[in-house]
Amino acid sequence: MLSNVMFGPDPTRLSISEIKKELDQRSLEYDAKENRTNLINLLKANIQQETSNMIKEMNDTHELNIVVDDKVNDKVTVGSKKQKNRKKQIQQENLENKNYFYSGWALKENQMYGKKGGGKRMTETVKEILKSFFHAGDEDKSERYTAKDMLQDLQQREQMGELETEEIPQLKTIENWISRYSSLHKKEAAKKAKATASSQQSAK
Repeated sequence: MLSNVMFGPDPTRLSISEIKKELDQRSLEYDAKENRTNLINLLKANIQQETSNMIKEMNDTHELNIVVDDKVNDKVTVGSKKQKNRKKQIQQENLENKNYFYSGWALKENQMYGKKGGGKRMTETVKEILKSFFHAGDEDKSERYTAKDMLQDLQQREQMGELETEEIPQLKTIENWISRYSSLHKKEAAKKAKATASSQQSAK
């Protein structure tokens, strides 16, 4: 406990001259002829009074800090309650207005589930059909299929039950496939031509 603490020198350990010096510094009046015991008691009383005042100031400061902290905590608590209440109010308003897809929900109309060719990869069956269309024009360019021709043929196969609706790609998807496959086909053709030339050169 701080009540037993003294902030200052221990008068009982000081000499008479040191005690008088302490009394002078504290502006305390005393009789120069007083004995050491009386001087000690005078200095001790003054030190105890100073200690008591310091303890009181420390306690007052501590209590003030507690009050300030409590006020801050109260403000934080009130702010949190207001936010929670506002959130509940918004949710209730959305429910009452049947606005079930408020902020934070994924809107179904923004998704691509079930759309024909919507981001789905081509099936192997469709790829093989497209390859047959592509190579149909290798010997006779008049038989060459455009992307639109390929799509129309696939749609006819769908109507005939040969393909599922989900398998039919979009026109843009077919165009991209033609571009990629054509590039790949040219590279393979170049490799074959080079290999053939090398074989013929070796035969000579």
